[in-house]
Amino acid sequence: MSQATTQQVNFRDWVKANSEFLCDLYARWQDEKQYEDINDYGKAISKVLPEGVKVIKSTKRPFGVVLANEAGVKVHLTINSTGINWKTIK
Repeated sequence: MSQATTQQVNFRDWVKANSEFLCDLYARWQDEKQYEDINDYGKAISKVLPEGVKVIKSTKRPFGVVLANEAGVKVHLTINSTGINWKTIK
């Protein structure tokens, strides 16, 4: 098993610490997606991001955000009814 980098561990910890908030946003989006701007959800998420991480864009399908850190590493964070997932993207 490979060791997780400090950055991966920290991101995992951030997701765990904010999972209730992220899931609440997903549930609200499910109720309000016909009326609300998806970018408002990205703005809400950006308020709880660690320093040096920013929202690049918000996504509707799947619901989530693309995040980037100061090193240029991009992650697509997605939330759905079964959980929170993320993957590094180019």
